[in-house]
Amino acid sequence: MNSIGQPPAARWSRYALDASRVSAIVAAAAVPWSTALVSLACGVLLITLLASGRAHRVIRDALAQPLGVAIAVFFGVLLVGMLYSQAGWPERAASLWSWRKPAYALILLGLFGANAWKRRFVGTLVAVAAVSVVLSYSAWIVGYAPKIPSEPGVLLQNHSTQGIFFGLAMMCCLLAGLDARSRRARWGLFALAALMMLNVVFVSPGRSGYLALAPMLVAVGVRLLGWRRLPLVVAGIALFAGLVYVASPMVRERIALGFVEIETVQQAEIITSMGFRLNAWQNTFELIRERPVFGHGTGSFGAVYSARVKQRYADWRGLPGTDPHNQYLMVLAENGAIGLVAFLAVLLCALRESIRAPDGYRWIAFGALFAWSLTSLFNSHFRTFPEGHLIALVLGAMLARTPARPSAGD
Repeated sequence: MNSIGQPPAARWSRYALDASRVSAIVAAAAVPWSTALVSLACGVLLITLLASGRAHRVIRDALAQPLGVAIAVFFGVLLVGMLYSQAGWPERAASLWSWRKPAYALILLGLFGANAWKRRFVGTLVAVAAVSVVLSYSAWIVGYAPKIPSEPGVLLQNHSTQGIFFGLAMMCCLLAGLDARSRRARWGLFALAALMMLNVVFVSPGRSGYLALAPMLVAVGVRLLGWRRLPLVVAGIALFAGLVYVASPMVRERIALGFVEIETVQQAEIITSMGFRLNAWQNTFELIRERPVFGHGTGSFGAVYSARVKQRYADWRGLPGTDPHNQYLMVLAENGAIGLVAFLAVLLCALRESIRAPDGYRWIAFGALFAWSLTSLFNSHFRTFPEGHLIALVLGAMLARTPARPSAGD
């Protein structure tokens, strides 16, 4: 129904829901640049959703989807975990708040059913990435390094966020290029994708970015050749990875540094990236063995981990920590096997939707989910601010189903 023919209340509802969708797009596009803008946009998203008077219908549409139910169940596990947590109530509340990102995915599942809004979402991400990659190369050429002196060209939140964001935008460009009707548009998108890929390989020294490239290229390869040729796709990407390793001194140095940190962890006198991870994983496994089913409670990791290592070590190994840099171990330590099953259910429902969804946006969701699942073996990327917001907003928007009945705000 045309909005002009609708009563004032229905028109207001429509405009408010559109404002919510625009706010979600702004939040996703702002992730690589400004945490303040992301928080502001998410706040506007919630306010306009409530002001629309249709929040209950949006949530109902979201909970009609298996992924929405899985997210709600996971939050239920987190809430129960707060009741027996070994941390103080401020820490419990802070941990629950840090898990707010999947809640945005739940909301977007009820807002982004229309492909027109998915298209706007992806187009905005690509446009922001295009401007960002040009600025990054410009800074790299002149040696400008605003974040870390040894990292010229890294302008976004950090080198990991920059690498992952450009990898995501690269995948969007390649997938859009495959469907482009115009040859000029197709090759323009492919060229932009190449610029972003080269930035990850030669400018952004983030190992998470390197790791994320592979699954995103798998998504593009399977979209192009089909699932039956997955072994061919994997072989091609493995060959490409070998060429990248040979061609990029930065990639070789970063990977070699990681192996050196692993080999020398017992002799290291100062904390290193991989050294901390190995020590944290070892002690987190011991915490998990103490309470394998229910865990130590939501928000408890910082307290129980820090107390353990403080008693055991007198060097950098005894430094307090709030995250083991492994998303799955983090969930296991705080919420046990029950929490991990609930978390994996969210990922599996998202995977199922990304494989079975009828439109092309599923490939973006599939590649992003695959990439985040791998990088979260070494980080908590479903929970950290930039990566957590980005994956939640992408999955929510890309996997939203068109409601069986038209929503009142559409």
